Amino acid sequence: MNGTVPPEIEAALTVWVNSFSLSDRVDSLSEMNDGRAFWEMLCEINRDSFVGELPSNKQSDYSRQQNLQFIYKQVASYLDDQGVRYTRLTDYDLKKMSMDESSSSAVKARFAISPTAATKANDSSQFLKLVLLVAISPANPVIIANISNFPIPVKNILMALVQELDPSLPSSDDGEGAETSDLDSGPRSSRGSAVSSPAGKKDRELILEEDLAKVNARLARRDSEVENLRVENEEIRDAYNRLNESYEAVKQLSAENEDQLKKLSSVHNEREQWSVKDLQDKISQLEDTIGQQESQIVEHQSTEADLERKINKLRSVDDKLQKLQDDFHIQKGQLEDQTKRANRGDHYKRKCEANQHIERERDSLRQQLDEARPRLQAYDDTRRDNARLQQENHEKLQTLSRSERDNNELREMKQSYLAEIDRLKQDTKGMREVLAQGQERIADLEERSGGSEIHSSPTVVDGGLESELVETSKHEEQMQVAKSFLLWNRVLTMDRKTRIVELEKENRQLASDTSEIEARLTALQRQLENSQELSTDQEKQVQGMRQEVSGLQTSLAEVRQGHPIEGFVSSTLESVIFAHNIESTETFKKMREQLKTEQKRRVELEEKLSAAQKEIEVANDERALIDKPKLQVIEDVKKQCAVALMQLQNEHDALRLRHTVLQGQLDKKMDERNEAWQEAHEVLIAKFQADSDTQASNQGLVDLKDMIKKFSADKSAQSTTHINEALERNVEIFATKIEEGRERLAKQQQQIEKQDSLIKDLEDRLHQQSLANESAQSNTGAHEGAKAEVSQEVPDLDLGLAFQISPHLYLSSIVPLPAWTLLETPRSSKSNRDLIIQTTPSPEERSYIQNLERENKLMASAYYDLAGRLQMNNVILQRRAEAPKSWLGRQRKAMEGVGGLVR
Repeated sequence: MNGTVPPEIEAALTVWVNSFSLSDRVDSLSEMNDGRAFWEMLCEINRDSFVGELPSNKQSDYSRQQNLQFIYKQVASYLDDQGVRYTRLTDYDLKKMSMDESSSSAVKARFAISPTAATKANDSSQFLKLVLLVAISPANPVIIANISNFPIPVKNILMALVQELDPSLPSSDDGEGAETSDLDSGPRSSRGSAVSSPAGKKDRELILEEDLAKVNARLARRDSEVENLRVENEEIRDAYNRLNESYEAVKQLSAENEDQLKKLSSVHNEREQWSVKDLQDKISQLEDTIGQQESQIVEHQSTEADLERKINKLRSVDDKLQKLQDDFHIQKGQLEDQTKRANRGDHYKRKCEANQHIERERDSLRQQLDEARPRLQAYDDTRRDNARLQQENHEKLQTLSRSERDNNELREMKQSYLAEIDRLKQDTKGMREVLAQGQERIADLEERSGGSEIHSSPTVVDGGLESELVETSKHEEQMQVAKSFLLWNRVLTMDRKTRIVELEKENRQLASDTSEIEARLTALQRQLENSQELSTDQEKQVQGMRQEVSGLQTSLAEVRQGHPIEGFVSSTLESVIFAHNIESTETFKKMREQLKTEQKRRVELEEKLSAAQKEIEVANDERALIDKPKLQVIEDVKKQCAVALMQLQNEHDALRLRHTVLQGQLDKKMDERNEAWQEAHEVLIAKFQADSDTQASNQGLVDLKDMIKKFSADKSAQSTTHINEALERNVEIFATKIEEGRERLAKQQQQIEKQDSLIKDLEDRLHQQSLANESAQSNTGAHEGAKAEVSQEVPDLDLGLAFQISPHLYLSSIVPLPAWTLLETPRSSKSNRDLIIQTTPSPEERSYIQNLERENKLMASAYYDLAGRLQMNNVILQRRAEAPKSWLGRQRKAMEGVGGLVR
């Protein structure tokens, strides 16, 4: 077991292993330390005895050791049942065989194991010898035959190993003779092989009987193959006969089809002759009808000449009628021109009214678009943030997978430590028995020698007693360290499992939220594009109306010159524009509501993301603690205790100062919001007055329309002089009304400009408030950065976390250690630290320690309560300091300010 396997034997065994149907090809024996190849070979050798699967599929030292132990137990039970002697392997050998280069250095140093490729190949060769012994116990002719098919060097080495394991089997020379036993003449292989054994003197009859059985089996297979070929020949003959029958039937059908074609051709010829006769009769009938039609044409030509003479007479009369119709059309065109002029005046009046509404709506739409553009910019930012969040979620999932792997390795280390603890318990039990025997021996010596020689005799007679005591103390010390380490690992694994589950839930929630936000953003973008298209259409309509207004002004000038007005044409342009404006305002309202909801969702996602990041940071801190030694953790906790209280006091003072500053900023903002609300109220009042003025102007235009209708109705009953006088009066009234409307429009434009200035002032104030909020946030960020720098100076460890890991750590960080606790002393260059137990604890000290542990648990719970309250206060103050981002939030803040003033 301690030597190395020769390279030729390793190569031969590798060839033999790859001859089996393995899932993965083996390049060297050192790759078989996971036991998978051994198990597949055993299942192929004997499927009845080796059934089931390996206990573990992982690639860790402990899982590989479990697989090898399982396979060794199965092989040992099989060989014991067969009564075969074999070389037994220990757990230490299997453990050494399962380790590789990826094993942790701590485990290798603990067990003083440094596996190399040569030692692993040696262990795998010993295990393979057991597998080969299973294959030849009892002798498996298939395995022997496969070995005989290998190249001569490989075959000689394998047969030598077979002879070494079981001398009762035939040698390689006998195997070759058995393979060529069916040939009467032929040279056998040379007797001077690499391995010579007494198997050559055995009886050859058994080999000949096996060869005869093989030949009989081959003959039976050949007979069955001949029988199968005979059955196939008969089936082919039957198929050939069926094909001949079908061929004869097809030939008969083709002859019948030829006869039918001949009959059909004769019938077709007879039908053609009958059709020619019918056509000749029809041609004669058509010639008769053509003669009759020619005589009718001559008669029609004579009648047409008479009609032409009559038409020439009627043309003079038609010319007179045409002149009368031209005069009629001229008069009708003049009447239509007059009606068009009248309609243009009315149309101009309606266009002026519609133009006012359109300009107001256009201004409102432009204002809404200006408000929507920064929101779209914010949505683009949220989309980029969502992409970044998805990437961070992917990284979190990777960290979770890594933490799961670490947990599995810790679990395996825990099991190995439990086994080591059991071994140490047994060692301590033996050492205690030895100590009891030594004490009995000391008592006997004291009784024999007397009081004066008591102090000198034990040291002289039993010089190794002190060393035994030291060893027992070391063992007990190691047991306590292992117990505390196991408790620590158990707490860490439980916390990690719960945090991993919470993080997975949060990741799934974040993924669903981001998908919903992206869908809503696309919908909002579509709505914004539609609104932009509507605004462009409205601008085009305004340009067209301006052109029509210019035409109407020309028509108004013609009306002032004295042209009459006839008729009145109504239009539905105003209703259409009003409906379109209502639709556009509704779409903008919907967009605002969706923007509000999306901003709320974004805030919630940011809060969830910050919480998840904190959880990941805590998990990383705990993961970093695992790799630290126990005493280093204790020292970090001691240092942290002194610094944590100072940090808490500084944070408390900083929070108080920040609370006062934020309260003053809040009061200032409330005052500014109240002023903004009052100014907005004044703007609403001005808008209401402007609306009332526009309604009055609209009423005046309606009265003017009624007047024009009345004038057009009474026009026919009056004389032309009265018509001209009334027309001039109405034109003057219409011009005065238009001038009044223009003055009102100018006043409304001035009011709109005032509103725009007020809105700009409000926007400037809001911008200043946002800048103040950003500066406050930067100050808080600087404060937090300073805290982070202070925390980096000390070891990255939390008191609450230390108590959660182990109460003993927390206890050692606060309470002075008693005389029996663990001390850190340098002993040698090989080990940096050794733990020594000076004395055993008394019952009083144990009760004292239990009381201290209970007090520390209460202190830890109170610490967690205070930390949670401080964190909640910090979050509340930070949210109050931040300015609301949504329109609805700003309105609520403004109303809260008004409510505060009212109270």
